[in-house]
Amino acid sequence: MINEYNKAISKEINEALAKRGMNDTKLRIELETLGIDIGASTISKILNFDPNKHPDYKVPLIYIAGICRVLDLDLSDIPIGDDRSGTGNWIPQNLGNSSGGLISNPDDMAFRGYINNTFDVFFLSTVSQDRQMMTGTMTLLKKDKRCEVKLFVNSSPIKEYTGEMRISTHQNACYGVVEGVGFSAVRSFVFAWRELRGDDFKVRIAVATTIAAGNEPYPTMHRLVICKQGVIKNDKQRQFIHSQLRMNRFQIIISEENFEQLRTHEEIGHVIEALGSTKQHLKPYYALEEDEILNIRSKFSNITKSECDEALALLRINSVAHRHNKIGAKADNILYHYLFPTSDSNPL
Repeated sequence: MINEYNKAISKEINEALAKRGMNDTKLRIELETLGIDIGASTISKILNFDPNKHPDYKVPLIYIAGICRVLDLDLSDIPIGDDRSGTGNWIPQNLGNSSGGLISNPDDMAFRGYINNTFDVFFLSTVSQDRQMMTGTMTLLKKDKRCEVKLFVNSSPIKEYTGEMRISTHQNACYGVVEGVGFSAVRSFVFAWRELRGDDFKVRIAVATTIAAGNEPYPTMHRLVICKQGVIKNDKQRQFIHSQLRMNRFQIIISEENFEQLRTHEEIGHVIEALGSTKQHLKPYYALEEDEILNIRSKFSNITKSECDEALALLRINSVAHRHNKIGAKADNILYHYLFPTSDSNPL
């Protein structure tokens, strides 16, 4: 049934291309920007699959993952048969040990370059008043046909977590969940997956969820940098890592006071001066505290609680706060090329 698999993929991709007004040349260019080299003949073979010419052809997973990323597709739901066990011959061999589309067996090609490695990890403290960057190590090990994750956080005392990581080549993502050893806590993380050919995993920004430390144990989302062990050696690198751990977006909003202070910075003051030389960056913003909005009625008798609640909602909707915080290829590429400036490749 491998032919049905290929035909279903071809149909889905062609429909997505038509909706987006793209052709095979544009698709190939977009794939190349992700670091995926694919020839015109291979693109044609995928888009115009002919079982008579290529009866045993299996679309490589790296191409499927890349095309999904370019076209925002999810091919895991294609109705191409009832054999979902991973034992049918219609599934490419390197999906043969997957469960529900998530690959758990570290012997799978998807884990190449990730498994049996230890990485340094960095994240900002989840204690509200603590500004420091936390560090630790994460080890990915092969254990009983699964990828075991061992995470150590350099807190006081050191905290140990253990769990598992799985990979979705359809979603182009690595999913991990770890549980505290000797204490009740769970952390999860997700970062972008890329097939590694003859090279080990170097660095990636992950999104993580946990319960905040300290006296306010609330559900918390944060960023996590996972980096090849021993790469981060100086304060400049640590400062750059710190900057990538903020909930960054394409637009940087900074107070006038802090911007003016950076004008006098010894190393980059001239860059800030150049940025400030054009008025296109000068826009006034209001900084309102949530409690101030909710309690304003205590100072004005004509304002009701329901009006305060509605004002809070409309102010949030019209604020610069974003609907989500994606860690896109650009964010990973910026960090990758800062830490590995001589590399010609892209992480994604």
